[in-house]
Amino acid sequence: MKKRWLAAMLGCALLWQQCGSMALASEAPESAEIQQEADEEAKEKEPQQEEIQEVEFSEEDSEKGEALEEKTLDELQETEEKTLESGDGLDEGDILSESISKEIASVVETGSCGENATYTLDEDGTLVISGIGAIEKNAFYKRQDIKEIVIEKGITEIGKNVFSNCSNLQKIVIGEDISIIDMGAFAGCTDLNKLIVWSKDIQKMRNGGFENCTQLKTAGGIGSNCNIEFATIVISGEFSSIFRNCESIIIPEEAVLVGGGHFNNCNVLKELTLPASLEKIGDGTFRGCSNLYKINIPDSVRNIGYLAFSGCSSLQELTLPEGVQEVADNAFSGCTSLTRVSIESEQVSLGANAFQGCTSLKSVNSAGKLSLGDSAFDGCTALETFDCKGGVTAVGAEAFYNCGKLRAITLAEPLSEIRGHAFNGCSSLTEITLPKTVTQIRTYAFHGCKSLKDIYILNGNCKIYSNANTISETAVMHGQAISTAKEYASQYKRKFVALSDDNTGENNGKDDPKADMPEPEKKGDLYDDVPETSGWRYEAIKYVKDYGIMNGISGTRNFAPDEPLTRAMFATIIYRMEGSPKASYSTKFPDVPDGNYFSVPIVWANKAGIINGHSNTGLFGTHENITREDMVVIMYRYCRVKGLASGGRADLGRFPDADQISGYAKEAVQWAVANGIINGRSNTGMLDPKGNASRVETAAIIQRFMTKIK
Repeated sequence: MKKRWLAAMLGCALLWQQCGSMALASEAPESAEIQQEADEEAKEKEPQQEEIQEVEFSEEDSEKGEALEEKTLDELQETEEKTLESGDGLDEGDILSESISKEIASVVETGSCGENATYTLDEDGTLVISGIGAIEKNAFYKRQDIKEIVIEKGITEIGKNVFSNCSNLQKIVIGEDISIIDMGAFAGCTDLNKLIVWSKDIQKMRNGGFENCTQLKTAGGIGSNCNIEFATIVISGEFSSIFRNCESIIIPEEAVLVGGGHFNNCNVLKELTLPASLEKIGDGTFRGCSNLYKINIPDSVRNIGYLAFSGCSSLQELTLPEGVQEVADNAFSGCTSLTRVSIESEQVSLGANAFQGCTSLKSVNSAGKLSLGDSAFDGCTALETFDCKGGVTAVGAEAFYNCGKLRAITLAEPLSEIRGHAFNGCSSLTEITLPKTVTQIRTYAFHGCKSLKDIYILNGNCKIYSNANTISETAVMHGQAISTAKEYASQYKRKFVALSDDNTGENNGKDDPKADMPEPEKKGDLYDDVPETSGWRYEAIKYVKDYGIMNGISGTRNFAPDEPLTRAMFATIIYRMEGSPKASYSTKFPDVPDGNYFSVPIVWANKAGIINGHSNTGLFGTHENITREDMVVIMYRYCRVKGLASGGRADLGRFPDADQISGYAKEAVQWAVANGIINGRSNTGMLDPKGNASRVETAAIIQRFMTKIK
């Protein structure tokens, strides 16, 4: 009965089509212009509609209708049988209804929306886009008649503002070939409540692509019944706004990587489910998710990327499971509500600024060994307990800067260096032991540790930088009877106790207190290539070495006095002259990456107005050799910033090459010559302003500067 009724209805509809006076069509016009023309024709004929409805069918028309009915019924039955054989799970009535719906669906508009892309829009508001390549920008801007979008296979790019402000749009299905979603593509689609993305390789998701799509509140994999369903969560776009309004996110179970910043600034995100398959949390993934209060990181995760959870200010507790091996720079910086961190791995490397500014962090517990990058716990002012069972094997510069409540810490081999400001401001630290593998303690390492009573330095040859602020004046220094520790204590009036006298350290209980004691550093020549007999060269190099301003070549006993000096090296020299002040890294120059010896010095000097980059390229010129005129320009600026003597101007007429001095450098060179900081080269009498400055020349210039300029 249902079949016959439906067929009859369809027969009537088709027979009605035969009546030309009705001006009706079963198919849509092929373009927007044809559609407009058809609409106008229909409007002209509106008065005839009542008459048309009263037309009676002739006997001939009835016979045609019966024949058409039988034919149509046969076609529908055939369609039904084929559909049932396909096994899609629909019942008979559903299949018939769907078939009829497709037959009588009305296309109201077709056209082009890209060089090789076309579209059809039906009367229900469903827009289907086919073809290959890109959908051109603004193609459907502010269309209110679009309710659903299907982007088929072959389309690769959704251009800028293509569907922007389609405020009645409710559902989008994005095909598997889409790789680019441009800026504002779906911005302002305020009714959008379903997004299905079949593409597994979206390479670019530009900022604002889904801005103000406020109905998209949950995200997950295909079939998760979320507002947003993804075939996979692997998006390379750096600033996606798709998930901006998501309160809950479920990462698909098959995902091994999340990254690209596509969850950053999801300020309403509270719940997060990470799959057991996940191996890496990429850079900036959850940055700025300020309402995310809890995360469960699975054992499968090996790496947590740069800024991954930075600014998650509601996060309270964190457990890094056994699988985690690396936590990159700034991964948890600014997590101001974080109170406890538990680390279950045997060995983990924490990058620079990993927990910087976590002002509520009270305890860190690690089952294994930890390697700490620069400023790893900088500014963690509430940190009291740092219980590392395997010991800390690396301590970066400013690692515990201003951790005023830290009471104790265990350091372990193969720790080789305590870098500048590492424990500066740890005013509650009472005792610390540096293992035998520690060969250097840099300036300000234990400055401001006003409660430090005892520091044990087990390496008798450990280099302690000659600065009164390297080790707190309150500390009793414990070291080998013949050692650099004793020399430092003597020079800066610290109390010293030999390890053999206090029965501590490696020689405890041995008959010979000097057993296994490292050989003291060779006296006499500073470096193999700078003998004591080398006159002013020796004196200049000794001066900068004693003040911790310049060092020899790493891993050698050479200074390389005649090698040129780079711009990065000179920025570092100025930074050390200033006492290695506290400074934070920023991405000012593309050729100054974070984590290098010169990174913070360059950023500090630039912020202070001492050093600039190249205006034509935006680069600093990190590895470029510094010229003599650029060197004195930097020193001149340093004087002015510090309020030091910057007066005096010399007449440069006696130098044959004075006209080669750059305009921006002339005043600085006049000042430097007037104050005896630079002179003409001894062999030529030339200033050689654009010549490279060697390392020994630089040492001599620094010596003159520090002794002459007050």
